[in-house]
Amino acid sequence: MVDIHTHILPEMDDGASSLEESLEMCAAAAESGVKTIVATPHFYDVTVADAFLEKREARLALLKSGLMERGLSLEIRLGAEVAMRPGLYTRRDQLKRLSLGGTRYLLAEMPFSPIPMEDVFDYVELIFDQGLIPVIAHPERYAYFQENYDIPNLLLEKGAVLQVTAQSLVGAFGPKPMKLAQAMLRADAIDCLASDAHEAYGRRGADLLAIRDLLFAQGIPESLLSRMMEETPGQIMADTDISDRKIGYILPPKRFGR
Repeated sequence: MVDIHTHILPEMDDGASSLEESLEMCAAAAESGVKTIVATPHFYDVTVADAFLEKREARLALLKSGLMERGLSLEIRLGAEVAMRPGLYTRRDQLKRLSLGGTRYLLAEMPFSPIPMEDVFDYVELIFDQGLIPVIAHPERYAYFQENYDIPNLLLEKGAVLQVTAQSLVGAFGPKPMKLAQAMLRADAIDCLASDAHEAYGRRGADLLAIRDLLFAQGIPESLLSRMMEETPGQIMADTDISDRKIGYILPPKRFGR
C-alpha cells in the first residue's frame, strides 16, 4: 500500500512526539503492508517555507537513521499538509516545494471553520494556477462539506483529487464524517484512502491493514480497496495522471418519512 497522508516525522507537528513514537508508527505501517509512506507535516506559514523545509529534512534524516538501526524497510517521501489560508503563496515556486514527493500533486487542508464555497474554489484555482493538482485532505471531515454535497461534487468536476481518511468510513470521527465518506464511496468518488496517522495504533493509527480488512468484511470489493490504497496513490507518487477515473455524483442518504 501507499499512504500519502501521515504525520510520522518526530517532533515536527502534532503527530509523532519523539523518534521512538515515529519508529513505532513506521513499524505499524510496514507490518500492515505499507511500502511507501509520505510524511506530510502540517504547514501553516503563508510567508516563507525555508525554515519548515530545513526542519523537515533534519527530522527525516533522524528518522531514516533510526529505521536503519532497527532494520525496517520502508520508503519515506516528503510532502506537507498545506493549510489553505488568506495570503497563500502566489509565487509559482513556493507551493511546488511542498508537493507530495516533488510531484505536481499538493495535499491541501481546507479550514475546519466554515468558509464560503467560493473561497474553497478560489484556493483550488490558486493551486491549479501554479501548475499543481490539489489533493483535498479528508473532505468528509469539514462540517460545511457535510452540509453541502455540492462542494465535493464541484471539486471533482474541477479536477481536484479527494483523499478520505480510511477510519472515517467506519465512524472513527463520528456519524457525519462517516455519512459523507460512505456517500462518496457509493459514488466511486474517493480517489485515495490514507491514514492521516498521528499515532501507531488507534483512531489515528498508521496500521492501514486493520481498517482495510474491516472494510473488506463490510463488503467493499478488494479491487476497489486496491485502487484507493495502492493504484491511485501510487500513480500520484509516480506523478502520472490518475487512470480509469469514473466518478459518479455524491448523493446524500435518503431521508425516510418525509
